Amino acid sequence: MTAAPMMSAIAESVPARKGTPGGPWSDAWLDGIKGRTSSSSTVVTINDGFAMVFAAGFLNLNKECYGLGDHDLTAVVGLRHLRC
Repeated sequence: MTAAPMMSAIAESVPARKGTPGGPWSDAWLDGIKGRTSSSSTVVTINDGFAMVFAAGFLNLNKECYGLGDHDLTAVVGLRHLRC
C-alpha cells in the first residue's frame, strides 16, 4: 500500500489546522491528543518491539499506580529510520 491513499483518507477525515501550509501532510492528528499526562518517544530501530513495550508500560503504570483512565493518558511513539 502506498502512502498516497492513506494521506488522502487522513486529509478527508480531519479538518485542516489554521495557520498551516497546504499540502499532502497534516499534523491535525495532534488536535486529538487530549490526555493530561503524556509520553512520547521516537525510535529508529525495531529493537524487538521495545518502543511499544515502553508505551504500554507508561500506560499501565499510570493506570495501576495513579488510577488514571484512558481519557487521562496519551502515549505517542514516532517510528522513523536512520539516514545513512
